[in-house]
Amino acid sequence: APPPPLAAGSYWVASDYTSETGYSCEGVGKATIGSAVECEAAAAELAGSADPMGYSRAWQGTMDQTNRPPACHIASGGISFNTRLDSTDTDSHDRLVCATSPSL
Repeated sequence: APPPPLAAGSYWVASDYTSETGYSCEGVGKATIGSAVECEAAAAELAGSADPMGYSRAWQGTMDQTNRPPACHIASGGISFNTRLDSTDTDSHDRLVCATSPSL
């Protein structure tokens, strides 16, 4: 079973593109969101706050794409979970969505 969603305030959106942060939440002192269920919970929590770049914070669902960041990320259309964990962000306009602490 997937881990339960973390407590409110447990999710973070990078203010810099993946071209600056890389593709790992651990690389910026956060924790990678490891499932679509938890990524959707993050989107639900983050939907209540405005995005500094004007991106939608609506849940877009799960994808399997080689040209988007792995795991949970935000693009102009919203937040989604990429199951292709070895992928990269080819346009570098996406940003990390991370947990502020590891999943329980």
